[in-house]
Amino acid sequence: MNAVGRATIWLRARLPSTRIPCRARPSVVRWGAPLARCPRPMLNARRLGLQHLRASASASDGPSSAARSTSTAPANAAEPAANATEAVPAPGFRFVQQVADIAEYELCSNRLRVLLKRDGSAPVATVMVTYHVGSRNEAAGHTGSTHLLEHLMFKGSQHYHKENGRPIWTVLQNVGAQVNATTWFDRTNYYATLPSDFIEEAIAIEADRMRRALLRPADLESELTVVRNEYDRGENDNFQALDQQLWATAYQAHPYHHPTIGWRDDIENATAASLRQFYDTYYHPNNATLSIIGDFPDTATVLRWVRDHFGAHPPSSHCIESRQRVPQEPTQRGPRRLVLRRSGRESIVGIAFKSPAGLHPDAPALMVLSAALAGGKSSRLYRHIVDPGLATHVAAWDSALRDPGLFCVYAFMMPGADHADMERRLWQQLQEVQRDGIDAEELQRAKSQMNAYLKYSRDGTYGVADGLNEALAMGDWTAYCRNRVSHVRVEDVQQVACRYLQEDSSSTGWFVPLPTADAASTEADAPAEAVDEPAVVSRRALEEASTSMALQQLEAMQAAPTAMPVRRHTPASAARATAAGRAQVASQVAVQPLFGGDLQLLTLPTPVDEVVTVVGSLAGGTDHGDADPFRSLMVANMVGDMLAEGSQRHDKFQLAERLENVGAGLRFSVLRNRLRFQARCLRPDLELVTGAVAEQLTEPRFDATDFENTRQRYVGDLESAKESTGRRAEELFLNAVYPRDHPNYAHSTEELIESLHALRLPQVQAFWERYGLGSEARVIAVGDVEASSVRQLWERHFRGGWRRTQFAAQLSPARTAYERAAVANFAVERSAPPPSAWHTYALPDKPSVEVHIGQTVGISNDHPDYYALAMAVFILGGNFSSRLMQRVRDEQGLTYGIGAAVEGAELGTDGFWRVVGTFGTSQLQRGVQATADEIRRWYDEGVSRAELDAKKATVYGGYQVGLASTRGLASVIADALDDHRPLHWVDEYTERIGALEVEQVNAAMRRWIDPNQLVIAAAGQL
Repeated sequence: MNAVGRATIWLRARLPSTRIPCRARPSVVRWGAPLARCPRPMLNARRLGLQHLRASASASDGPSSAARSTSTAPANAAEPAANATEAVPAPGFRFVQQVADIAEYELCSNRLRVLLKRDGSAPVATVMVTYHVGSRNEAAGHTGSTHLLEHLMFKGSQHYHKENGRPIWTVLQNVGAQVNATTWFDRTNYYATLPSDFIEEAIAIEADRMRRALLRPADLESELTVVRNEYDRGENDNFQALDQQLWATAYQAHPYHHPTIGWRDDIENATAASLRQFYDTYYHPNNATLSIIGDFPDTATVLRWVRDHFGAHPPSSHCIESRQRVPQEPTQRGPRRLVLRRSGRESIVGIAFKSPAGLHPDAPALMVLSAALAGGKSSRLYRHIVDPGLATHVAAWDSALRDPGLFCVYAFMMPGADHADMERRLWQQLQEVQRDGIDAEELQRAKSQMNAYLKYSRDGTYGVADGLNEALAMGDWTAYCRNRVSHVRVEDVQQVACRYLQEDSSSTGWFVPLPTADAASTEADAPAEAVDEPAVVSRRALEEASTSMALQQLEAMQAAPTAMPVRRHTPASAARATAAGRAQVASQVAVQPLFGGDLQLLTLPTPVDEVVTVVGSLAGGTDHGDADPFRSLMVANMVGDMLAEGSQRHDKFQLAERLENVGAGLRFSVLRNRLRFQARCLRPDLELVTGAVAEQLTEPRFDATDFENTRQRYVGDLESAKESTGRRAEELFLNAVYPRDHPNYAHSTEELIESLHALRLPQVQAFWERYGLGSEARVIAVGDVEASSVRQLWERHFRGGWRRTQFAAQLSPARTAYERAAVANFAVERSAPPPSAWHTYALPDKPSVEVHIGQTVGISNDHPDYYALAMAVFILGGNFSSRLMQRVRDEQGLTYGIGAAVEGAELGTDGFWRVVGTFGTSQLQRGVQATADEIRRWYDEGVSRAELDAKKATVYGGYQVGLASTRGLASVIADALDDHRPLHWVDEYTERIGALEVEQVNAAMRRWIDPNQLVIAAAGQL
């Protein structure tokens, strides 16, 4: 659950960790909520205006390249089908219209809108309810009501609550569902993506909590602390803080002035009675849309389920439309400015302009303008601000809301850059568009990108549901299907730039960081080999715990949990959940050796239309860079970055334009032992992408100026990462338990920056010269592909092969961890020690403190006990319904998120387990003590057979959901093979989990975990 705030950090499980050295990314068991830390804001799709792309690009199956038309949606796409009277397959419904392949129905008894799209490409579906109410509808003094209500909707309803053993999280997550809810300005949505056998159960839950939510005062009391911690987590992020203030400055009368999460004082004073009143005003079927996307049996069946569960609710007795009217913003008559000063590393400049509503005729041209300004490396702001070394990142987006919103431009500045100069440069680029417009190539590139993005969003059921959700928020779901940008002309873009990007309608914000000391850590005595300086670690924080899949302990104590109010799971339905997770992937993969076996090509066709995901890897990573003869912490990472900086035939902008012109993407990343590339494109553009991969791999340019600019951007990212609570806590934890030469050791930011400064271009070139084929080089292509055609592309573009690699496929780990007794500073059998006894790093203005508690385990993921141990830790804290989340968050309200995982155990490395949680400063000691109590209870009591059985079902269903997209499939195959596992392991994974016995799990936990020899580390405003 989260308030999708104006600068929400979107923490997804497999987002690329750009610019953060992979050495600090220990692997995580990928059943639940993987941990991911971003050292700087990872802008979400809504914040970048990408919901516009979904809402505006063609929903048709037309081609995408610049030479092909993107205007393929039928001209009358939004018109009702001619055979409307014949299109009602179930009684009690009125057919409204069909646009593209999405049909709209209305439940006659209460006017609930239902959107259906059947997609049988995978046995998965998304069920989503969108309520047409958001923070826009909140009155002054009651801000945050929408978001607080969203939290309470998970605390129970008449038929789904803890007391009867059927809490919402358990019922859904025990079948592997991905569950969440989000609050935004104009809407609130609740969803589950789950195996399609359980669609009706998701429908029943949404129907029950629509009008039967409990909304108890006691639940609000515990959840208020959770929301306080969520608020503090947002305050930790300087960009989010600036963006919030920018919107509050730009709006004076309209409720968009308020942050979606609400103002702190309003949150503190919320009451259950006021939330009940808000609920009774807006949560009715005639103010909601139910979207069901995926592999449902047939339209008649799914509509019958909807009628059976939602049909009992009457429509609201009052007129909701009259409550939707809000104060409109008066015309702004002059520029507004603000400066935000607080502790930080990275300076930021943002300029926001009043822009029209998302359905306004000018909105599509503003979408094109945002793409021209900041849509990739070929964009204007990248060329003129990022590439010259003035900023690490730029962004531009139009908010596309129900009412007039903001068009925003941001620059995240390099150290030493001047705010006034950056603001002047941003204005210069905007004024050039006003004076000269954009060219035809920029226009076509933006259209192609949007067309491709829409098709990518259909690679999996959630993307379609989410696109409809955002279009509904604007006021018309059919906007998701209509090609609104196809008619945009060059002159339209220039006109909207002149009309809206006016100084008198602008609000400008500067974030000015105050100096922060670099030596703010306190450490307990450590072995002589340990170092005290801060370390850069992965972009890993506790993922939004509410998006996890899990087991709720109370429910798990019962056999065969029920998901339906009047129907219990049978052994057959449990068997369906189990069998569903047993994927049959390996037998469908075509494996072809190329170039005498030096390159392995794997292709897996899926029913998705046009979308192709390609993942490849070559031997050579940071472990190789650390070893002789290079002995460099950063040489491998710099090679990965430099591969995107041009080839011998094309400079970086030409390469970027070729890909961006067709909406394709290609990125390189470096792992411990591999160089990996990942591409996404439409089928007609696969040859172009294949050629780009071959060209960038085999003919990199290595320009000296590009090298220096890339290095400085890297340094800028590392500098800004110093203020991350997650990085600081993780560095302290890992460096307390591992010696310097261990693969899991986290080298300090200062060391990495020093290594970058010492690095020379010839060293980077020399490292690249060792790359080649062999040593398990592979390419995986998944989606709308055909094996022989893909083979021909790779044979043609690699012209008979490439040189042989000089890198070994794997290097042996050099060291083992410290003895646990020598480094422990925390024991659960005693009261939690005060922070003065922890490893701590003080970060001012970071009120959400991140805490890591754990220890090394001494085994790798090849050990026979590994999966039993990992399952035990998963039951403790793998997801929302785990023991930790249920006790520490749900019952005691001490944290927004807490979880546990086994990590860093890949490639024969002795890994570790840990708990990661965030606590407000005032709740820190209580939160740590509650965590220690639950660890002790878990260890002393062990896990039960019911818990283990329920968790197995979670793994089965979650694995099935994860394999429902080309990205998911390609990533699972690549991860398995890069970890030196056979291809059939992808299918056997769930069987390994299914074979676990409760005695094995408890024995492994007690063999490898000692709760009285733990290490605790924390970072934040202590």
